[in-house]
Amino acid sequence: MVRCSSSNCSFVKRENGKTEKFKGYSQIEDKDICKSIDELVLVLKLANSGVILLVECNNIPLRNEIIKTLNERINFKFYTIVLDEKNKNLPARMYMDFESKKIDEKTVVLVEGIENALPEIIGYLNWSREIFLKLKLRTIIFCPIYIMDEIIKSAPDFYRFANRITIKEKNEFVEGTKMQMRSFVSDIYYDNENELKDRIKIQEHLLSNAEDDYKVADISLNLGKMYLKICNYDKSIMYFKNSKNLYEKLNDKKGILMSIMGVGLVHNGLCDFKKAIVFLENSLKIAKEIGDKAGESKCYTNLGNAYQSLGDFRKAIEFPENSLKIFKEIGDKAGESACYTDLGVAYYNLGDFRKAIVFLENSLKIDKEIGDKAGESACYTNLGVAYQSLGDFRKAIVFLENSLKIAKEIGDKTGESKCYTNLGVAYQSLGDFKKAIVFLENSLKIAKEIGDKTGESKCYTNLGVAYQSLGDFRKAIVFHENSLKIAKEIGDKAVESKCYTNLGNAYHSLGDFKKAIEFHENSLKIFKEIGDKAGE
Repeated sequence: MVRCSSSNCSFVKRENGKTEKFKGYSQIEDKDICKSIDELVLVLKLANSGVILLVECNNIPLRNEIIKTLNERINFKFYTIVLDEKNKNLPARMYMDFESKKIDEKTVVLVEGIENALPEIIGYLNWSREIFLKLKLRTIIFCPIYIMDEIIKSAPDFYRFANRITIKEKNEFVEGTKMQMRSFVSDIYYDNENELKDRIKIQEHLLSNAEDDYKVADISLNLGKMYLKICNYDKSIMYFKNSKNLYEKLNDKKGILMSIMGVGLVHNGLCDFKKAIVFLENSLKIAKEIGDKAGESKCYTNLGNAYQSLGDFRKAIEFPENSLKIFKEIGDKAGESACYTDLGVAYYNLGDFRKAIVFLENSLKIDKEIGDKAGESACYTNLGVAYQSLGDFRKAIVFLENSLKIAKEIGDKTGESKCYTNLGVAYQSLGDFKKAIVFLENSLKIAKEIGDKTGESKCYTNLGVAYQSLGDFRKAIVFHENSLKIAKEIGDKAVESKCYTNLGNAYHSLGDFKKAIEFHENSLKIFKEIGDKAGE
């Protein structure tokens, strides 16, 4: 079994002070991918008695480049079999084509579309080793990650019989949005953002006429929650601090708890996670003191989110598990759903995509039951991201389209923009760059409208990569430069380094190796600064 991994960084060969493109690999410029292909070529050349190679590669454009490179390097005839709903029995198809002399011992058979032949193909593979042995053909079967998992589980005999080569892309420089976590101050439900803004106006009018301290504190707390929902952190923290001061004056422990929790969530939204944890731990302490089980569970959920953002995924699992237990005890379905979401996100971040999907499906089921449209949309997005990571892009698209539909219904512009981005990345992975560009342009338009600089930068990056894949390198450079400009403005070093890498790749494709090296050196410098070993 051969396992090879790669990233998307360009490979520039330097000899005697001169720079040149890596030769003999079509448009593939990554040295690790090239090494994997070297191994693939060697196995095919030596396999006089036939061989079956399971090539694990999610990225369809990359598969096409691999095939092109193999054609350039091996003096064999290539024959492609595409499996689909009507054509699932691969061994039988190969036997028929062999008998009709369409293929012979000097043919490399390329098998694509195995995902379209599920579940029957698994049985055909597991019970037909003798046919493969008899034909003695050189066969390459391209598999996404999730298909490989299915073969290992359900066709173990075939898996042991075949050889596996993994050409694993990290997709670090084509970015979808991250999974969405769920946080709590308390439950605020609304059909769309405009409705919430109208409610804010009403609450502020009531506040201006309120004289009773309790009433002022309660309205201030609600306004803090509402402004938090629309990410207006300045106004949110102002109202939370006002409510905290009044509740302290009134010695209302529950009110103090909710106000401090709100301040913690504002710091979480501002990405000051360590400060958020301090406030959330204080609120947890109060919840335990007064025996507020619901408040305690919300604190656990929010602490889990903060640790998740810090990258401490083990702790991110521990806190929502505590929270889930309490939510089940007190019968809080919305809280239970949020915990399942957060556990799904934590397991996703640990790379256990299948376990993540189980938790996310539990969350989705509850959100449908209680009619939480915003939660339902978030679940569909998260499931789409999870299936995307498994290489099941078609399934990912279905979930993302469901999420997009709901985001439009409830007027969630941020969610809508994220859906367009993720759909663009999914179609990019399928090699449909023109469709990807349409979705990414929609996302970019909304990101500009709502002032989402991070989302805007991400769209520029993805559009740059899409145009690069279409061979329009000059247009790609314009988009990458736009992304770089924003990354510098908002101080996002990780994105800045990736922009430099993408610009290096684009200039390399144009043959401007001097400029390519300059950008890659800038990228490397930042990767070292921020401790990104994978990027380095």
